[in-house]
Amino acid sequence: MRGPGNPNEALCFCEATVQDYMARSEFTLALEMLVQQYQDAILRYCHCHVLDPEVAQEVAQEVFLAVFESMPRFRGHASMKTWLYSIALKKCLEVGRNSARRDALTSAHQRLIAQRVHCDPPAQPEETWSQARQRQLVWQALRRLRRQERELVVLRFLEDLTYDEMAQILKVSKRTVERRLPLAQAKFHQAYEKCQNKAITHTK
Repeated sequence: MRGPGNPNEALCFCEATVQDYMARSEFTLALEMLVQQYQDAILRYCHCHVLDPEVAQEVAQEVFLAVFESMPRFRGHASMKTWLYSIALKKCLEVGRNSARRDALTSAHQRLIAQRVHCDPPAQPEETWSQARQRQLVWQALRRLRRQERELVVLRFLEDLTYDEMAQILKVSKRTVERRLPLAQAKFHQAYEKCQNKAITHTK
């Protein structure tokens, strides 16, 4: 049997297979398929929220446990992808309410977000700044955003979700996402520029 040839085909194949398993009440097989397809993405997403690798591992496990427990009640009103991210968001927010959070993102994801939102590398009087320095600036810029703004930036530019998917996950209209995302992106750019200028001033 020929497998899916690209990421989009893989997602469609996964969703169809999982729905088939669930229709036959084979929930363990359905969960295994979802874990195989989405484990890394959900772990990365949780990491962006809880900002601690060990806690992120625990939350990701809770996400898939909640998915498994919810399978008999799933009615297909959303795609598997948005359903998973909705549960992940709920679990991450629970962690945020129940424990003190460090307001940062992991360095690997900071650089990726900077690239996705098309930030220019910080100006350097002599040579190009190191990647570590750029990640630090992104970290500082993201700290200046409100949680809701950072959520939009992460979902769009790190997780690469569509406006429709973001709207379903955040439980707002697509129009709201379309209105808020440019503002969040602009604030990120402004914060990034301020952090960059501050860093340059301190090096003089």
